[in-house]
Amino acid sequence: SKGKKRGAPGKKAAGSGGEDESESESGEEDKPTKKAKASPKKKKAKAAKDPNAPKKPLTAFFAYSNDMRPTLKEEEPGLSVPEVGKALGERWKNEPAEVRAKYES
Repeated sequence: SKGKKRGAPGKKAAGSGGEDESESESGEEDKPTKKAKASPKKKKAKAAKDPNAPKKPLTAFFAYSNDMRPTLKEEEPGLSVPEVGKALGERWKNEPAEVRAKYES
């Protein structure tokens, strides 16, 4: 009937751990819970990229790098990838205008 608890009298409900809900093992009071952060604004969905769209052409520096990387690796084979990039950047900065013009056209 209404108002009666289920289960045998004197037994605790499964999952209660044998404790009263108002008490904890350590005897400490419940700590206040942290407030939930405000939900961030919804981001706009990105437009789907067209996989068939043409790619942008290489910049002058990247065209120069592609040409000079094998030469640099022959000259200094022990360089790591970041060191190669830095060395190519230094070389590009120090190249005369005639050499740079070849890649910028």
